[in-house]
Amino acid sequence: MKKWLVIPFLFLVLIIILTVYITNKKTYIREFSCTAEYNVVVGDMHLFSSMSITHKNNKGLTLLVGDYLKSNGDNLQIRISKPFTYTQSQNTFHSESNSISLIPKEIFQDMDLIHMLPIFLTESQSEIVYSVIPLQNGDYIIQQGITPVLYCMNNK
Repeated sequence: MKKWLVIPFLFLVLIIILTVYITNKKTYIREFSCTAEYNVVVGDMHLFSSMSITHKNNKGLTLLVGDYLKSNGDNLQIRISKPFTYTQSQNTFHSESNSISLIPKEIFQDMDLIHMLPIFLTESQSEIVYSVIPLQNGDYIIQQGITPVLYCMNNK
């Protein structure tokens, strides 16, 4: 190869490497806090709620606050709080929890309500794996496997 071709060739290789690096560069979430609406209607029963999820320093909290309209017309304000710890691999989280706080306590005797809630909020001990996909507008999609579960709006 001619000497005068070496420098342009090396420059071209450097440009290609930088382009590949920049286009494949991923941003991983270190901490986030977001809120999603969680509403369910089954027959004449309604659950209208807001779910907040916070992750920071391998600890997190899921909080669901809402109104539950029973089939008999009674309206019940509910609050479910679930602290958890997590490990992270890229944007995939493996969380474990062994406690749950319910207000009022008798809501877990209502099987209709239990069937309306996400599974990870209905068990005092749970272990789940989910991915958090950051969107360009700052919000997040939370998914389990390849199924989107929540559109979560950034709280920051």
